[in-house]
Amino acid sequence: MKCLRFKPFMAVLAAIFGWFSTPTMSVAVPAPRKPVEVVQPDGSVLSVFKAGDEFLHVAFSSEGYTLKADNQGIYRYAIHNEIGQLVAGPVKALAQPATDPSTVAYLQTLQKRLLPSNEQRQAALKARMSRANAEPSQLRAASGSFEHILLNHATRSGENKSLVILVNFKDQFFSNESPNTAFNNLLNQSGYNLGNHIGSVKDYFSQNSNGAYSPDFVVVGPVTLANNYAYYGANNPDDNDNDIRAREMVREACLAAANLVDFAQFDSDNNGTVDNVYVFYAGKGEADGGDANTIWPHSYSLGNLSLLIDGKKVNTYACSAELKGNGQMTGIGVFTHEYGHVLGLPDMYDVDYDQYNGDSFDVDTWSLMAQGAYNGGGAIPAGLTLLERYLIGWATPQELAAPSSQALQPLITSNQGFIIKTDNQGEFFLLENRQNLSGTFDQALSHHGLLVYHIDMRSNATTTVNYYGETYTWTFEKLWQYNMVNAIASHQCADIIEADNEQVINTGYNYSVYLNSLKGDPFPGVTNVTSITPETFPSLATWSGKALDKPLTVIREEGTDILFNFMGGTTFMETPRIKSATDIYPFSFVVSWQPVIGATRYLLDVFTLEINGQDSIKHYVDGYEERVVKDTVLTIVVPNDLTGYYYQVRSTNGYSISASSPIMSLTTTNSQAMALEPTLVNAFGFTAHWNALPWATGYYLTLYEVTDIQGSEWLTPVSAYVHYYTTDTSLSLIELDNDRAYAYVVQGTTGTSTGTASDRIYVSTLAADSVHTFLRNGVLYFRGIDKGSPIKLIDLSGKTVQISMYNTFIPNVRGFFLAEIRLQGRKRILKVLID
Repeated sequence: MKCLRFKPFMAVLAAIFGWFSTPTMSVAVPAPRKPVEVVQPDGSVLSVFKAGDEFLHVAFSSEGYTLKADNQGIYRYAIHNEIGQLVAGPVKALAQPATDPSTVAYLQTLQKRLLPSNEQRQAALKARMSRANAEPSQLRAASGSFEHILLNHATRSGENKSLVILVNFKDQFFSNESPNTAFNNLLNQSGYNLGNHIGSVKDYFSQNSNGAYSPDFVVVGPVTLANNYAYYGANNPDDNDNDIRAREMVREACLAAANLVDFAQFDSDNNGTVDNVYVFYAGKGEADGGDANTIWPHSYSLGNLSLLIDGKKVNTYACSAELKGNGQMTGIGVFTHEYGHVLGLPDMYDVDYDQYNGDSFDVDTWSLMAQGAYNGGGAIPAGLTLLERYLIGWATPQELAAPSSQALQPLITSNQGFIIKTDNQGEFFLLENRQNLSGTFDQALSHHGLLVYHIDMRSNATTTVNYYGETYTWTFEKLWQYNMVNAIASHQCADIIEADNEQVINTGYNYSVYLNSLKGDPFPGVTNVTSITPETFPSLATWSGKALDKPLTVIREEGTDILFNFMGGTTFMETPRIKSATDIYPFSFVVSWQPVIGATRYLLDVFTLEINGQDSIKHYVDGYEERVVKDTVLTIVVPNDLTGYYYQVRSTNGYSISASSPIMSLTTTNSQAMALEPTLVNAFGFTAHWNALPWATGYYLTLYEVTDIQGSEWLTPVSAYVHYYTTDTSLSLIELDNDRAYAYVVQGTTGTSTGTASDRIYVSTLAADSVHTFLRNGVLYFRGIDKGSPIKLIDLSGKTVQISMYNTFIPNVRGFFLAEIRLQGRKRILKVLID
């Protein structure tokens, strides 16, 4: 139920900021409730609060005076003419009127927040509703559980193509140097992160459909039209200030694009008509800071201007501006809202100008189809609600009917929710867990918790509706069909039951109070409301006033999950049917079990057993005692090979825990590697080989020099090849000593565990017929000289300056020297540079 509404009448005009249309329905995105800057023709800048849509729109100065643009596009302080219509007055609006005495005197004669006349508002609402009544039979006949109330019968799985045309005017071009690339990225690029974005439009629908739907947007242009933007966008005073030739803009754009793309590919259902055409036009739109001659973003049909291109009729379209009010490129929020309409979703905000049916506190920033399109500055729109997913077949809520204790994971990652049915067909409650998780499209939500919705789609119950001054009786189903889901403040058809029972509407001037109200919508929320019962207020009750004896109690958040008792709670949890381990390796194996209905997680134990007489003592593997697992399969990492491990699992719903499953056992496999004979043996190295290990991510090789001391084998590690890491199954060892005996071993590793070393492989380097000399890290190396022969360093005067009995040593001199060595028993003189 709704109460405590606060807001000046016109401040909540349900404004439209561009959308895809359907053949039957007028649909819209609400204007952002914030001031925008507009530039007067003389270059002066005004801060303006705009409201409305293409049917009716007004603007207010920061002082609260109503503004209207004259036929030159100059914003003036508005007045009522002799027949009560809102028109531009004689005085131009100023950014700081208090500095001009004559303007101050004039404003003292004006009333603040003047409204359009009743006739103007009636004409606007009539235009909206006449579009809603167009071609109703096409949608009513569509199949599917909700198709009779959706705005469009559309393809909602797999991939389908949508046409997007970029449009320059004769006097207004895209500010981006590469607009086609920029908008293609905005719409299609995986992980799009320009500005505040966390993904593209395509990413949005893929995430919110749980991977079921991934549209492909084909961007063409820019194409340049024949006229200035004012030719298409000037307000027509004879038509309620509607844009005078907006349809002509779209028609020209389609004709210009006809040679750039095949229109036939955009008829996904092959009914002979292009599904939709979207136009991004250069510059700003009138709804968000553009001057009065710019185009107000909107959706419509070409009507008598419709086209036949590539054998397909082109009729319905939508358009919006390149830039936001701050001059930056538009975000994905507006477009995703519009495409929601293409998929059939209705608007979830109050669409009827608040004139006749009250001022609704609607789903606001929780829904893409309301103010949620602007979350994160329009870059991180709210994820689809459970209702929206349910309507278009992307989620099926689980019914709550019997006492149980439940845990509900975040909707944005789990695609799960609950439904509580009433005795009335078409009236029910939906429960969803909304969490502002980083990296998801719910990231910019104002708060988190359990949202409860009261849904009314009844076809056998009616309400009174004031329809542009006339009273009618309609069914609630008809309100969905007319895209007036939440237009009646006293009986919204998709109504959030606010936990704090507060409904504060954003007027543009009360943001902190409004934000606190939003944070109180979910349970427990900022006011810590932990139950909704027949005795609480609010409560679960039908619109007839009948309380549902189906209470939700002990509502709480545990991490990002919501836990609660339904009808008192408690449900016996079934013991999981555990399976034998698979993918058994030395340091890991995979365990799995059958899912348990109602379980939200599982508790897994992995351990070894120590037999002590008649007792068995469990030693839990680190990290695997009551390990919380949300899936039904897990890879277990253990420290030892050739070891017996045991495991068992229990199921839980956050309240009840099942009995443990039977204990399963396994033995990890041998981790020892198998080294192979070397190849390419020469005087100074060779290539070592070994078999691949399926569990290893890499290998360690250690090389030893082998010597015989009094009949005993001695192994001395070669410092360059101690635990040498590689991901290959061979390694070339270089810069070794000639005519030496070596041995190498190999060990597999996972990065955290290292296996048993292979058996040693022995190899001897060949005798050398040349000497290799090099200096590295201050150490002088001689490779190829005779074993045990001395090395003499002789300066250029013939004086011996250093003698070494080793072929690797640290010289104590610097400069050019001669080195006296022996190769194959003969003395040789080498030139050596020591620097």
